[in-house]
Amino acid sequence: MKKNKLFLAIAIAVCSTVVMANDEINYSFSLKAWNHRSSSGSSSSYVNAPILALTAKKGDYFLTASSLLPTNFIKEDGTYFSRRDFDLAAGYSLNSNISVLGGYKRIYTGNWNFSGTTATSTPQSVNIPYLGLNGFSSIGDKSFLFGTVTRGIKVSQSGRSSTDPADIWTTLEGGYGYLLNKNTQLSAGIRLQNMKNSDSTTLSGVIFGVTLTP
Repeated sequence: MKKNKLFLAIAIAVCSTVVMANDEINYSFSLKAWNHRSSSGSSSSYVNAPILALTAKKGDYFLTASSLLPTNFIKEDGTYFSRRDFDLAAGYSLNSNISVLGGYKRIYTGNWNFSGTTATSTPQSVNIPYLGLNGFSSIGDKSFLFGTVTRGIKVSQSGRSSTDPADIWTTLEGGYGYLLNKNTQLSAGIRLQNMKNSDSTTLSGVIFGVTLTP
């Protein structure tokens, strides 16, 4: 029983849920590599985007801060754009398999324009309050499946007027995890983000990660 509780506490950190038997504050750190591309009219080439996250857990509650580090995309039509994200989310574990969360995401993007040897960027920001649901299921002593879905509830974007179509933001992530030892877990899966307004932009690809729990 003690071994199972330890496994759940470590493994479930990959989808930011919490199963703890006491009120001590526990921390975990994760590093993920998201190999993905952007599709909106013209698709971009695939890029590797690092994602860093720190999770603090106490009882059935958790708090997670994460960031997608600055990433540059080259589209098929020859244009360039950049992106970086910041996330802060808090949640509660309903049971050992399901947790709910609410958070706030800010995305910074820039479209690059080139004139001779001069490059200029047009910065934009997207603010996304969101709600989400995490799922976890053990499939062996050291293996598990995980999934996360989040949905923006009131998306705002710089440069848009009140008459523009409302943005709808959705994130889906799911995959397989393996407990390497009591302090380290590995994961692999698929991650997709989609924003719909008058256009539709999708970021999709595979994601690999390692989570460390002191």
